[in-house]
Amino acid sequence: MKILFATSEIYPFVKTGGLADVCGALPPVLHQLGAEVRLFLPGYDAILKNLKHPCQIAKYNGIGTIQDARILFGILEHPDGHFPPTPCYVFDSPQLFAARHPYIDEHGRDWPDNHIRFGAFCHAAANLIHYDPMWQADLIHGHDWQCGLIPLYSQRLASPPAGEIPKFLFTIHNIAYQGLFDNWHMAGLGLSWDDFTPTGLEFFDRISFLKAGINYADFITTVSPTYAREICETDLGCGLQGVFQDRRDHLCGILNGIDTQVWNPAHDPYIAKNYSFETITKKIDNRKSLIKEFDLRIPTDRPLFGIISRLTPQKGFDLVLKITPQLIAEKCALIVLGNGDKDLESGFLALQEQFPHQVKIINAYNEIFAHKIHAGADCILMPSRMEPCGLVQLYAMRYGTPPLVRDTGGLADSVEAYQGDDNNSSITATGFKFYRDDAADLLQSCQSVIQSFAVPKVWKTLCINAMRADFSWDISARAYLDLYKKLIG
Repeated sequence: MKILFATSEIYPFVKTGGLADVCGALPPVLHQLGAEVRLFLPGYDAILKNLKHPCQIAKYNGIGTIQDARILFGILEHPDGHFPPTPCYVFDSPQLFAARHPYIDEHGRDWPDNHIRFGAFCHAAANLIHYDPMWQADLIHGHDWQCGLIPLYSQRLASPPAGEIPKFLFTIHNIAYQGLFDNWHMAGLGLSWDDFTPTGLEFFDRISFLKAGINYADFITTVSPTYAREICETDLGCGLQGVFQDRRDHLCGILNGIDTQVWNPAHDPYIAKNYSFETITKKIDNRKSLIKEFDLRIPTDRPLFGIISRLTPQKGFDLVLKITPQLIAEKCALIVLGNGDKDLESGFLALQEQFPHQVKIINAYNEIFAHKIHAGADCILMPSRMEPCGLVQLYAMRYGTPPLVRDTGGLADSVEAYQGDDNNSSITATGFKFYRDDAADLLQSCQSVIQSFAVPKVWKTLCINAMRADFSWDISARAYLDLYKKLIG
């Protein structure tokens, strides 16, 4: 089967979050399982730089007043050869994508032409059957709001030169980002007002790229089964609960996987000492290295907590700010890698100033430090108010670092909570959970971590259980492949 994989970012070339990790890792596994996958990407500088043997297959003269846009075809190669070379179409528009952050300007504001940038991207993807009639996709797999108009354009364009319009699978990674624009852009997007309805793309009198994807897709997936249920039944649907309820028979959740080659403590070049679950005792060397590098002071029987995340209220880190003084009183330590909300950044910087040997914040994402913290911390905190899937908890478990998570979305689906059973042989848990959006509940779970960490046999079992959990992409990719087959028929 022929799959066109459309995404606005892909690791390691263009990354703002977990979407890039997923879209970088899933296509190679689908290829290994027998699918013929080609990528469709915006023409960012990093993509063009790594596109080998590019050739122009068409000029783009679609929506908007776009100049010098074209469709390229080539082979996208990973700079260090980690992924196999992948056939790739690129929507090359210097006016829209060259030398620009994917979504925001230097002041952190959305680009004012994002509607045209990703509207044209969707229009070009839907037109690919005309640009390259020698290769017609059976299915287009699009991701997040940036791909939401593809199925609408596909249905409104002229019939393909041969065969049927490709099926469209829409995967939503985070419903909080909806691609909302003023309705006067309808004409500029080449859209009919007939589609500006509650069953089309209208959302409170605005254009919603995300809603278009939901309503016009053949099927919708989210990135965990629990999140698929939550968006239908709770306010985590961000105002789209009714839309999801209407399409519930065409909706499911497939838990994300992780790249087990990039995230592998047995061969990780960034950590102080490599280890596996058979040599878990070597993990202590990574803890010691992390403590030394950041001049932390912590007793050997107290856990080092870690955070690796964008700092946003959605992630629940205001709860961590409230309880950190109590964790310090328990002689624990905290290391934070991330940036984002200025109030949260300021809060952690203030704690660092108050407790310079117990709290450290690196307020800029750094891939090497992420690996070091996964290997050297004892417990990763993820107190999210909502979490469609989450990848950090999966990376943490891969490194034998039990995560403490809130029971929501993919966190609920991926972490088995420790219940305080000291019978070593019966422990199957891989981490810890708390259930209420409440600092006291989080603190109680942190105290459970502290108590468990003080019992070496119990803690070692938790670490080994976490490392043995299989979150490779193979399982998730097979689920996607089965869904592709059903949709294609």
